Amino acid sequence: MLKHQFAIVPLLIFIFLTSSCLVAGGLTKPGRCPKIAYKKKLDLKRFTGTWYMQSSFDKISFDRCQKSDYSLGDNDEPQVKNFQISRLIGSAECKTGKLIFHSDGQFQVKYGEITLPFLYKILSVDYKKYIIFYFCENIKSDKHTEYVWIHTRDLEPSDKVKKGYLKALKAKKISGEELVPALHKDCGGYGESVTDQLKKVQQELRKKYAKKGQGLDF
Repeated sequence: MLKHQFAIVPLLIFIFLTSSCLVAGGLTKPGRCPKIAYKKKLDLKRFTGTWYMQSSFDKISFDRCQKSDYSLGDNDEPQVKNFQISRLIGSAECKTGKLIFHSDGQFQVKYGEITLPFLYKILSVDYKKYIIFYFCENIKSDKHTEYVWIHTRDLEPSDKVKKGYLKALKAKKISGEELVPALHKDCGGYGESVTDQLKKVQQELRKKYAKKGQGLDF
């Protein structure tokens, strides 16, 4: 098991983190990371399928149209395909990774040979409606940074679903007032798989830049 504190994050690791659907960005608060009850078991089969990034503590997100497709591979190993479009350069990308669950219920994400050194928790899950991911890091002896990501089954969840995940956050003594809505605009093919959507968006971008006499290397 890796330790919870990471004083230095290698640049490569940081790049992989920010390119996943569990993106960088959190809230710094006084005191050490709180002890929060979380789910230690996850029904992987019910967890599979598509989830859309709904909101997070990330005040400055460089990506939009973030969603994830979860599936089970060999030996029921949970796998993920993360899709997003860069708000800076407009390119679309899809990263494939694996979820590595530890005996205490926390999990890490592995891309290729690189396992991100961050231990995520699942605070609450309604397999048909929403899931709340959580990570906390002690940054000083008297401060910590909390990260919360809320994913939903529906791109535009009902008010009832929103009240549900906000109530779940409140039960963990985490305020939802600082949540920032994810941006889902001009995403193309949201009813498709992550892989198909990536191809569609890339084709649209190539056509767009071809008209301007520019080329895209992807």
